[in-house]
Amino acid sequence: MITVRWKLCLCAVVALTSISLAAKPKPKDELKTPLVAIIPLTGNGVDEATSASVTEALSDELMKTGQLRVMERSQMERILKEQGFQKSGACDGSECAVEVGKLLSINRMVVGTLGKLGSAWTFSVRGVDVQTGEIVGSARRQQKGEIEDVVPFVMPGLADELVAAMLGQTVVPRKLTVPTAAPVVPAPVVAPVIVTPKVSAISSGMVSIPAGCFQMGSTDGDGDEKPVHQVCLDAFAMDATEVTQDAYLKVMGNNPSSFSACGGDCPVENVDWSDASEYCDRVGKKLPTEAQWEYAARAGTTTKWFWDNNEGSAGQYAWYIKNSRSQTHPVGKRRSNPWGLYDMTGNVWEWTNDWLGAYPDGSQQNPKGFTYGVRRVVRGGGWDFLPTELRSANRGSNAPDFHYDGLGFRCVSP
Repeated sequence: MITVRWKLCLCAVVALTSISLAAKPKPKDELKTPLVAIIPLTGNGVDEATSASVTEALSDELMKTGQLRVMERSQMERILKEQGFQKSGACDGSECAVEVGKLLSINRMVVGTLGKLGSAWTFSVRGVDVQTGEIVGSARRQQKGEIEDVVPFVMPGLADELVAAMLGQTVVPRKLTVPTAAPVVPAPVVAPVIVTPKVSAISSGMVSIPAGCFQMGSTDGDGDEKPVHQVCLDAFAMDATEVTQDAYLKVMGNNPSSFSACGGDCPVENVDWSDASEYCDRVGKKLPTEAQWEYAARAGTTTKWFWDNNEGSAGQYAWYIKNSRSQTHPVGKRRSNPWGLYDMTGNVWEWTNDWLGAYPDGSQQNPKGFTYGVRRVVRGGGWDFLPTELRSANRGSNAPDFHYDGLGFRCVSP
């Protein structure tokens, strides 16, 4: 059994009831909506401002589900004070949930915790039956980043899943607004740089990518590939191949790959965004931005694929649905792109660091993507996709906790 010592723990107690506590009559629809009471989130090392902001976010998202009403904090505190409730330590267990639930004369409670380990935050909430003390539903999310960026992203899904579990419903995700593009930083108009860099002497086998500008996106692709806009980037280095199973095992101590029988030289897959990002962090690198990925994949070309506009040539450069035999293959066995990068198309999709969002109308200089979102961008296509998904401009996206046998990554170094 693995024991993890949390550096920070925020604890929440949520009360659920269908009883109306207000004196005046309520509309019929409102009486059908369960009432939720939230005890302010607290924990070791949590200041009052953080507690208040996280509690407010949870309250807002529970109301947005349309399945609950939220009791005013002052009203809840008044009831507990009248009942003589005194809390010693964190109220994050079933025993405390049962005690508070009985004082509020309700049937169910929710106990929640938020732990931080390194740069990763883990939200875990569970519903408790006040009469039996049994857990009746749970939800969990994990995300890296600053708390002010993590909360807006995590709370909607966490609230949806928790409410559905407690009320015995199917989770129906809400339609979230994709963030608008960040302010555009003017960049000079520079012709694309077409060079043939050499693999550096770095033992990890990286390729030096020159500084330059390119036209990002496509006029004849999917809607999210528009508008085509100029992006200029500083020089960086990129792994010549996708991270292999052997490399991942050496750094992370495990091999999550579904195609482990493929061998250590095959790309690691079945990893979510957090695992990919952590690997890159451990080796002193990072996941590429979406702009870095497309710039490196194009390698100075402007055609649909980096080889030309003929999809019939795909088999020379990529493992895809027509030649993969429904599995991954050792990296570096197809032809490279003009800059010496292998498997930039096919074999496995590759995580990028960026949240999915709309492209800007103007030029950008070293864009870093959005600070929060719903899905992370993936690029390159995989062994189970058609050539159209292997185009240099094609964009894919997945929830950060998604993983499957056609999704891997490679790292970059500034």
